[in-house]
Amino acid sequence: MNNTDEKDALSPSQQQQEVWERILHHNDMKRENSTSTSSKSGTTGTSHEEWPAYKTILDDIVNTDYTHVLECPHDILSNNKSSENKLSSQKKTLSFSSGKEKNIRKAFCAHGVVACAKIEMFSNPTSGTNHKNAQHGNADISLSHDHPYTGLLSPNRTISHCIIRLSSAMKPPAYETNMFGRYFVKATGGKLKDAKLFPMVALKAFRGQGVRSGNLLFAGPKIGQKSNELIKHCLCSQMTERVPSLLQPFIKKFYNYSDHPLSLGVSDFCSFDEKGDAIPSDEVQFPYVVVLKPAEKSTSSESLSKKK
Repeated sequence: MNNTDEKDALSPSQQQQEVWERILHHNDMKRENSTSTSSKSGTTGTSHEEWPAYKTILDDIVNTDYTHVLECPHDILSNNKSSENKLSSQKKTLSFSSGKEKNIRKAFCAHGVVACAKIEMFSNPTSGTNHKNAQHGNADISLSHDHPYTGLLSPNRTISHCIIRLSSAMKPPAYETNMFGRYFVKATGGKLKDAKLFPMVALKAFRGQGVRSGNLLFAGPKIGQKSNELIKHCLCSQMTERVPSLLQPFIKKFYNYSDHPLSLGVSDFCSFDEKGDAIPSDEVQFPYVVVLKPAEKSTSSESLSKKK
C-alpha cells in the first residue's frame, strides 16, 4: 500500500470505506461536471461516456512505460488533486497518490461498475480428496489437503473487505466506424466483429498492518463474446499468448516487463493474509490459475429479458 507505519495503518475495513467514499465522490464530481456542461450547451438527457478508439489503445500499448503500473503501491490515483485533498483533509489516507501520476488516463477497461465484495473460502478437503474443486458462488479454486493455499486464499475463512470492478476491455467493434477500427477488426481475421463485450474483472482485497492490498485480475476470451452477460463464460487469471500475427508486435511489448506477460499473478495474493501477517516464503502456496465460473443455476439478465 504505502509507507505508513504499522501503528498508523488503517484497518482493512477503514481502507475499504475510504476507497468506496472516493469512488462515490469521483462519480458525484463527474455528474456535476456533466450537468454543468449540458447546461452550458443547452443539451438535455443522459450523458454517455466515450470509449477510447482502438488507435488510442494501441498507441497506449506502444508508448506507455508499464513499470509504473507494475510498481505503483497505491490503491488510489487522483486526476484532481484539489478535490482529493479536500475529501481527505480530515482523515489519513491508506495509499493515495496525486503526484506525477495524476494525468494517467485509462485506455483499457475505461468504463465499468464497482461494488464492495467479500470472499468466502470453504474449509480444506479432508484427507484423501486432494485436488478436488472447492466452489462458492462464481469461484472455482482447486485445493490440496496436504498443501492448502495460503494468504488470502487460505481455506475456511472470509475476506470481508474487498472491492470488485466489472468492465469491458474496449468498446464493441461494431461501434467503431473509423478506418483504423475497421482495419483492426480485419487484422484479427474478423473474429472480433460480433463481440459485444471483452469481459474483465478486477478484485482488490485489503490487508492490515500497512501491507499492500492483494489484487487479482481476470479476463475472458481475447476475441470477446457475443453475449451482453458479463460472466456468461469463465474468466481466469491466465490468458494464452496466441493472437493474430498482425497484433504480435503489441503483445511483444509486454515481454519487456515479464517472461509471462499474460499470466496475471496470484503469488502475492497468497503471500499475506487479511490481517497483514506474512507467510514465510518457503511456505507460500498459490494456484496456477484462479477461475471465475458462472453460477450453474443463476438467472441471467438476458433470459429475464426474453421472458418479458
